[in-house]
Amino acid sequence: MNGPPPRLPRIAAALLTLAASRETRADVLSDLEDEYQQVARERGTAAARRWCWTQVALSLAPLVRSRKGDRVLT
Repeated sequence: MNGPPPRLPRIAAALLTLAASRETRADVLSDLEDEYQQVARERGTAAARRWCWTQVALSLAPLVRSRKGDRVLT
């Protein structure tokens, strides 16, 4: 694949930013970005987008539950 590596869909990143705690937010986004780029290299951008949205859907509820007492975007 030539050119810059594909970026995570912005809405997916925004949803995870809102759902993840301040302490885990950077790690969650970094891990997803790394894996997204790997999937894109191996299977193409369309497959990577499908994979990304599946991961976001599976991650939202656990991330929100883990935020007990945490304030959004603090």
